[in-house]
Formats: sequence, C-alpha cells, structure tokens
Amino acid sequence: MRFDPLGRRAAVDLAQAAERTRRLRRRNRRLSGRVAELEQELERRPPVKPASTDWVKRGHQRLHAIHHDGERPQVVLVLHGFSSAVVFAGVTTAVHAAARLCRELDRRLRVVIFDTDDEPDAVRSALATILGSRSDHADLARDVRVSTPHADDGLGHHRDDVWVVTYWTTAEGVATLADAGRVDRRRVVYLVQDFEPAFHPWGDHYARALATYASGFRLLVNSRPLSRYVADRTGAALDPDAVFAPALAFGELAETARRWRPAEPGVIRVLFYARPSKPRNMFSTGVGALRAWAAGLPEGQRAVVRLAGEDIADPVDLGGRAEVEMLGKTSLEAYYDVLADTDIGLALMLSPHPGHLALEMPAAGIPTVTNQFDGYREPWVAGLDVADATPAGLAHALAEVAGRLPVEHRATAYAMDLGGRLDDAVSALVSSMDEPRR
Repeated sequence: MRFDPLGRRAAVDLAQAAERTRRLRRRNRRLSGRVAELEQELERRPPVKPASTDWVKRGHQRLHAIHHDGERPQVVLVLHGFSSAVVFAGVTTAVHAAARLCRELDRRLRVVIFDTDDEPDAVRSALATILGSRSDHADLARDVRVSTPHADDGLGHHRDDVWVVTYWTTAEGVATLADAGRVDRRRVVYLVQDFEPAFHPWGDHYARALATYASGFRLLVNSRPLSRYVADRTGAALDPDAVFAPALAFGELAETARRWRPAEPGVIRVLFYARPSKPRNMFSTGVGALRAWAAGLPEGQRAVVRLAGEDIADPVDLGGRAEVEMLGKTSLEAYYDVLADTDIGLALMLSPHPGHLALEMPAAGIPTVTNQFDGYREPWVAGLDVADATPAGLAHALAEVAGRLPVEHRATAYAMDLGGRLDDAVSALVSSMDEPRR
C-alpha cells in the first residue's frame, strides 16, 4: 500500500479546523454571556437624559400649554433646572425674590421647572427648606404649586400672573408667551445673575441669550458691576433701585473667622474654587497659577491645596511642593469648617458678577486672590486682591499674599457698594408695575 502524504495533510487540516471551531464556540459562549451581562446592566441604569436643547424645547411647549382658568393671580417662578440634592446660591436667590413678590402682592407661589430628576414632593421639600430659612417666607411653602417634567401642572394660571424668569432659556420661553399675547410683559421680572450669553461661544445660543435682554421685561440684577456690564453691552435701561447685593451669611462667616487657627509652621493652606465644568471659573488657569506659585515657595515652606466646588475624577498635579486634597462638593457645614482651616483663597470668575466665594472668603478674614475682568472686578471686600487673569499674574498675587498672612482672622463686610437689599429691589419693581399691594 502506497503512502499518501496529501491524505495525511488533509487529516491534519481537518483536525486544526475542528480545534479552531471549538475555540470559536467557546469564545462565542463567553461573548454571549458578556452581552447578556451588559444588557442587564443597561436595564438597571437610568434612561439617558435628552440633550439640554430638548429640555428647553419641552419647557417652552409646557409654557404654551398653560390654561388661564385660575380664580386669582399668582407669582410664577420659572427655573431651567433644579436639584434637591445640591441647591446653589442662584436658585436660593430666585426663590427668595419670588417669595418677596408674593409678600408684596399677597399672592401664592407657583414654580415651573424645565429640567429636574426630582419628583414633585422632593421639589416641594427642598423649596420648603429654602423658604424656611427666612421666617417671613416659611408659610408660603404650605400651598406652593410645582410643575415638573414628571408632573406637569398647567392648570390654574391667571392672565394677571406675575412671572419671574431666571436663566435665559426661561426668559426666552416666557417672551414667546408675551409675543403671543398670553402674558403681559410688564408683569415679567427677569432675575439677572450673570451675563449668560458669555456661557456660550459666539453663535446661535449666544444670540438667543443676548436677545432676552430686549424682551421688555423688568430687570432685577444681582450686583452693581453686573448691572453696569449689562447696560454697557446691551444698552438696556436699568433701574438702579432694582439692583441688589449678593447676600452673605455674615454671622456664620464671623464665627468661621473666630474659629480659625494657624497651620503648623511652614505650611500654607489654600482653598481653590475648582469647577472644571464651568469655563468661567478658569480651572486650568488656576491650576497653572498654583503650580507656579508652589514651585517658587521659599525653602522650608510647603502648600496644602484643597480643591472644592465640584467632584473631579482625574488627579491634579501641582508639583512636589504642594499636597493636593480633593474635597469636591461639600455640605454648607463642611464648607465653613474648611474656611476655618484656610490661610489663602483662590476664587476665579471670568465675569462681572463677583461670585460668592470671592466675597465670602475675604469676609471670613481669609486673604483671597481673584482675577481682573475688563475693569469690572474690584476689591469689593477688604482682603481681596485682584490680579491679571493669567497663571503668572495670579501666581505673583498668591506670592504677595503669602508674604503677609495675618496672625488672626477678622470678619469684614463689603468695602464697596454692590447694591441694595433684595427685598428693597423687589419692592421698587412692584412700585413700577403699579400692581395693587396687600
């Protein structure tokens, strides 16, 4: 019998092909199992939230679906977003401005929210906490009406409702109601807390935000420098009596200053307001300034730099002379504790609005560095240094401040006029509306 090499080779090829088939089947079984795991994980995850433009569109649609079937007019506060877990100063100010209008006009409060993950009960609870921080507003929480994407409540509006719009998307939505003759624009208060066109690149959203200042609404502006900037950029006629100063908790800040104790010798503790997701807070510029400043510290000194304001996933390297502590978002109590353990503050804001931290830290006796902005940012509080908005300029200011640290912290109030009281500004607007008061 002759030997057949081709048959042997064929047998070998068949064996190898069979092995490859077995390996592929095992791999397919593993992949099928992984696909099943991923499908289960996706089912457990919350649904993906639509893009912000979808929320704006839906918010505007909900505004146009309102029914003028109420027996008496209300004050209607419109918020772009709301989270009961983290309530920012801007939302608190908006709620108290609307509450003051309720007091002036003897009306109930209604809140319409474009974007929130909270159920209405959670929103009401958070609103009650905000309103309860002032004894004269606490009772308004008992019958506040709330409209959210989860529970839209378009019934019970009145043609004489007074509206309070906040972020520019809410002003744009109510402006379309005014254009349609469904809202009297003379009864719309536009709470301006920053120059919001600058939140966007030059383009569609910039132009839309800018257009809201020409809606014919009554502007209520947070701080004189912002009021001046809006007037300079838009030509809008602003009532100086409708400009108010940011409200600071001077009692708590004074207590923080009293609790402050020096660090161990050779250590300088710095608090940096770090919010990478907010371009106007200049995160990269601040990191560059801190790195340059720390590198130039005198021999025998080192820095402990705490980053607070936003949870940051990636590590931040400030060089070998600085220890970094990532605090992320903090509770109000934890924030005051950190202030009582801070020697220098760095609070950046590329905006004419002061920003609360650039006021609160020096008010608590902490020497603080902030940035220039076209001459609109000034040393509003004793202990606030204003430097060029560059890493080198800010690093130089930090070095200057570090060279003259106080031996004790003393609380201080505004050194410059930033505006009147919120209540007085709201009262001035009501007078201009010629609305009957209680």
